[in-house]
Amino acid sequence: MGRVLVSAPLPGPAVELLRAAHEVEVGADPVGLGREGILARVAACDALVTLVTDRVDAEVLAAAPRLRVVANCGVGVDNLDLDACRRRGIAVTNTPDVLTEATADATFALLLDACRRVSEGDRAVRAGRWRGWRPPSPACRAA
Repeated sequence: MGRVLVSAPLPGPAVELLRAAHEVEVGADPVGLGREGILARVAACDALVTLVTDRVDAEVLAAAPRLRVVANCGVGVDNLDLDACRRRGIAVTNTPDVLTEATADATFALLLDACRRVSEGDRAVRAGRWRGWRPPSPACRAA
């Protein structure tokens, strides 16, 4: 059984699965503990689950002599000092493919917005400028 620090509440069963085998502390703020919050809590930890907004550098690693793994909850690892982790023999993981569907959704939303001028129509309605449908309207598409 190890001690795991999780920077923020995570969706799904991840935290409960960790708790089944480890002692787990979870930060309460959904934006994460941040570097200072992690520094204050990481000393006795064997594992650290971070958000992409949490900076894990050589100072954080030095404050955690038992640390063996940093698991980044995000596609990249830009927030982690990989060289410092490598020097300390700390394994680094991330969550590849976690944003694939969200990226596809956002792409289609932007395509529809650009083709059908959705944002323009929304702004007109909110500003009280919408007077009903008539050409040329955001709903009309130029041929």
